[in-house]
Amino acid sequence: MNAGYPDERRRLLLAVDIVQYGRRTRDEQYNAQELLVRALARAYDAAGLDRDVVEVEKLRQPGGDAVVDLVPPDIPEARVVAGLVHGLHHALLSLNDLLNDHGRLRLRAAISQGLAAPGPTGMTGEDVVTVCRIRDSDVARDMLRATPTAHLLVLLTDDIYRGTVVPGRYGLRRPDFVRVRVREKELDTIAWLHIPGHAVSASDQPSGHGPTDAVPISQMWVSPGGLRLPPGLSPATGPFTPNDLDLPGRHPGAF
Repeated sequence: MNAGYPDERRRLLLAVDIVQYGRRTRDEQYNAQELLVRALARAYDAAGLDRDVVEVEKLRQPGGDAVVDLVPPDIPEARVVAGLVHGLHHALLSLNDLLNDHGRLRLRAAISQGLAAPGPTGMTGEDVVTVCRIRDSDVARDMLRATPTAHLLVLLTDDIYRGTVVPGRYGLRRPDFVRVRVREKELDTIAWLHIPGHAVSASDQPSGHGPTDAVPISQMWVSPGGLRLPPGLSPATGPFTPNDLDLPGRHPGAF
């Protein structure tokens, strides 16, 4: 019986997954893993954590196509979250610029915070499970599928969003986030979704249409990637589930 978790501390949690990893050959999977490590290193550098990369990598929970990182405690949270989002986005733009469409790296990421501790085979803690559930949620998969030119999709938990985005500092803007509802297994929570380079500001929408009414596409809010919200809804409203959204070509298990 475990007498305690001496290494358990409250930290930022970053969970990242490579999209369509299973469709790659063995060599392509190796290359994708290598690109992921490089992208993460650049993101930590952008977040001002370049001196902490060794500690992060030491505690990293790898999973082939996915990782969970524990960010060192006692850091300026808002600056680091913004740095990680911007850093991952720009790292992927730079790395993918040299690759064809088949080889490019696309990521789903989720950022949360909570208690976590190393275990015999990986990280332990309810918050670690939660950030992975959010990263792998249907709404994340479906929305990234609806934006095929995007390199990155990021989900922030509600507390992270309110502490880092709402204040309006470090370049993360409220209109660029969509409030979504994540329902995965035992998890039912609110998160905030952002697709760098593809988010648009909310606009006034016509009202008076019921959820089952047929509505012209010209009366819907449409993102650059083709994500359509019913009239009266915008990125600032919600929460949404995948069934609330009109996603071009959507089908379950696409990713």
